[in-house]
Amino acid sequence: MTEREKMTRGLWYDANYDPELLTQRQHAAARCHRFNQSDPLDDAAQSAILRELLPHMEESVILLPPVYVDYGENCWFGSGSFINHNAYFMDGAAITIGKNCFIGPSCGFYTAAHPLLAEQRNRGLEKASPITLGDNVW
Repeated sequence: MTEREKMTRGLWYDANYDPELLTQRQHAAARCHRFNQSDPLDDAAQSAILRELLPHMEESVILLPPVYVDYGENCWFGSGSFINHNAYFMDGAAITIGKNCFIGPSCGFYTAAHPLLAEQRNRGLEKASPITLGDNVW
């Protein structure tokens, strides 16, 4: 079983040293950088970057830069939601934001848990549990 498969199943996985996961996080970081540096007056460019970064984002979502994700593909944003500046989505597991949610500035969603034993932590192990916000959460 790959480390990615372990991650998606909520098992302990190698988050720090697995080449596949490292590459996926680097690609997400590059997309975040492009979005965060994009011209705020160029809606078309920002929308195109966000579609790459967050493929499960519904219509009419407002997401203000900067934003940071680990993968992006594990995030679901419902229509009409607003995410203020400096949001971080540690999406080793699914992060689901319902419809018409308002997320304040500098808010973080952290799916990762780390082992209590230092020896296991030092091997880079973590596991991820999903986060779900229902509709109309503020």
